[in-house]
Formats: sequence, C-alpha cells, structure tokens
Amino acid sequence: MGRSMMRAGRLRHVVAAVGGIIACVSWGLLRNAATPSARAQDIAESELRSRDIQFYEERVRQDPLSAADFAQLAGLYLQRGRETGDTRDLIRAEGAAQRSLLLREPRNGKARLVLASSLLARHRFPEALEAARALCEGDPEQVSYCALLGEIQVEMGDYERARETFAALSAARSNLAVAPRLARWAEIVGA
Repeated sequence: MGRSMMRAGRLRHVVAAVGGIIACVSWGLLRNAATPSARAQDIAESELRSRDIQFYEERVRQDPLSAADFAQLAGLYLQRGRETGDTRDLIRAEGAAQRSLLLREPRNGKARLVLASSLLARHRFPEALEAARALCEGDPEQVSYCALLGEIQVEMGDYERARETFAALSAARSNLAVAPRLARWAEIVGA
C-alpha cells in the first residue's frame, strides 16, 4: 500500500473519530438545553449517584474487607468528580481505589483503572503512568487499558513509547475508548 493511501486511510479514521466526538458534544449540548425535563433528569441522575455513593460508603463501613465495594465506590467518586469538577471526589476515588487494591491486587482491573484515571485527572502523571502500565501489562487484551497508557505517555511527552503503544492499538481503532486517543495522537504527530 502506498504512502498516500495509508495517509488517506488515517485521515478517514481521524475524520470519523472527530465526527463522532462532535456528534457526542452536540448531543450533550442539545440534551442539556432541550427541555426542563432533561435538566430534571440530570438532577435525578446526580441524586441517584449521591444515593449510590451513600450506599457503598455504608457497605464499606460494614465490610471493610470488600475489595469489590471499594472499587465500586471509587468509580462512583470518580464519576461524580468528573461531573462536578470537585477535586475532593477525585482524591476520594484515588483513596478508595488504593484501598481496594490493598485488599485484592490480582484481577482488580476496575480499581486500578479508577486509580490511573483519578491520578491523570489530577495531573499526577508519573503515578498515573505506573498504574496504567500495570493495568495494561496485567491485561493487554483490554485495549481501553492500553489506550489509557498511551494517553498518559503523550501527556508526559514520551512520544516514542506512545508511538509503540498506539501502533499496537491500530487494529482496535473503532473501539470507543481507543478512537479518540488515536485521533489525538494522529493530530499530534501530523498523520
């Protein structure tokens, strides 16, 4: 395959990924502006998340040895922190994820994913890189884990390793966790 065909193929993937991102953002804007019932639904979801957090906080108080409950609580804190921009929830997510990993290290990808994501959200890149590397090495078939690793490598300016990571993910370019990261990578390297 010639270079121009490869570039055209990459360009199609980037355009498709960017189109998908624009569609998602547009849908979010329309959904939020659409009707009072849409806003009420957002409030209801926020209230439901708060209740879920309270539920899992109580569960971990009752059973402080449940790695699964700590991982679930960590994920809920991370989600709320992303929605509200409250750094305290990101710190809570990190703490609950670390507690979960202390209780059960093997086969605890959810807790490690929340840990890496909460560290990344707080721009603690070296620690996020370590968590993402362990996550990807522990389950390399989970392309979303390795895409997160590539994203952190880019944030840290380690383009050579990011190039290797993203090259290994090229077959998964239609995966929703991979496509935007590959598109951003293509934009950075001018592909």
